Amino acid sequence: MMKVRCFYTFSGSKIAKLARWATNGPWGHMGISFEKDDGSIDCFEARSDEGFVGPFPVQQTAAYVDERGGYFEISKPLDLSTAAVASIHAGTRRMVGNVTYSKMQLGLMFLAERYGIRLPPSPNKVVCSEAVARLLDPHVDLRDCDHSTFDVVSPNSAYWRMCEIQAGYNAGRVRFKASRRS
Repeated sequence: MMKVRCFYTFSGSKIAKLARWATNGPWGHMGISFEKDDGSIDCFEARSDEGFVGPFPVQQTAAYVDERGGYFEISKPLDLSTAAVASIHAGTRRMVGNVTYSKMQLGLMFLAERYGIRLPPSPNKVVCSEAVARLLDPHVDLRDCDHSTFDVVSPNSAYWRMCEIQAGYNAGRVRFKASRRS
């Protein structure tokens, strides 16, 4: 059975450094991946210069990050039904080539993160973490009280939320007031 995972990176790029600063955490980027029955892992992500792309092998992402002196982490497989995995995979495939990356959205997301400015929804123009949050919903909810819409989910808020979910804390759709983490 195919499994869904998320991956998180910091590559040292200007955008990654800005994302890390704005969201007060270690990650500058994230994507979604699918582990196949043979153990290979295909990655998909929203890239600033290409839009939503994939699939490509996990080794390609890890090598890219490593070459730039960054770091890479992939989550444990999510505990999802076969139907949920199939739904997320189909949605991911539909996004490839049909959803663009929005640098303006990224800038607005930084303002929202730092200053609480509300953002308008933008499902066809996304940033990396927004794409993953939209793809996983309604099976896994990466939003929290500080990031209550998909448009403001950051790689770091998604990472901390995923840690909570995989540890068994508040794995449902109930949101709570999350404390700011550093």
